[in-house]
Amino acid sequence: KLRTILNEILNESKSTFNQMWHGNVVDFNKPQYFSDSKIVASSYGDVSGPYKITLRKPLVLDFSKADGWWLPEESAREQVGKLGMNLEDFDKYRGHAKFRSVKTDHFVAAAKDKGFDGVVFENIADAGGRPVKGNKYIRTTNVVAINPNSSVKLEIDN
Repeated sequence: KLRTILNEILNESKSTFNQMWHGNVVDFNKPQYFSDSKIVASSYGDVSGPYKITLRKPLVLDFSKADGWWLPEESAREQVGKLGMNLEDFDKYRGHAKFRSVKTDHFVAAAKDKGFDGVVFENIADAGGRPVKGNKYIRTTNVVAINPNSSVKLEIDN
């Protein structure tokens, strides 16, 4: 039994993100998005933070081939696989198979159902297709979406 407990501790994929910003009011009744770019966060409203976010069980996705928050279907296939799903099973999250891309919100909903407490979108560009200070293509290293979940630790980053 002790070996099982030790293995669970060692295999825990806990991740901490410092200097994360949020645009608008933090509302834990729905998934919240935080960015390591204060400029990106400001395009959504008044900026709060910086926050330190600790996720016990994160899902990490590569969005380097995305157009804003949308990942083309050919690139989405590999990322959906990280959920242990194929695109056909994923259709219930994106609404219709006719859509040729997958939005970050779709991944957040699927990750919540699969027991992840947050999604880290690495290498995401711009603020969801919205112009940011005249430059649509400001790239942020990480955008973290957290689900209302007790295993998420959110604190002010001093």
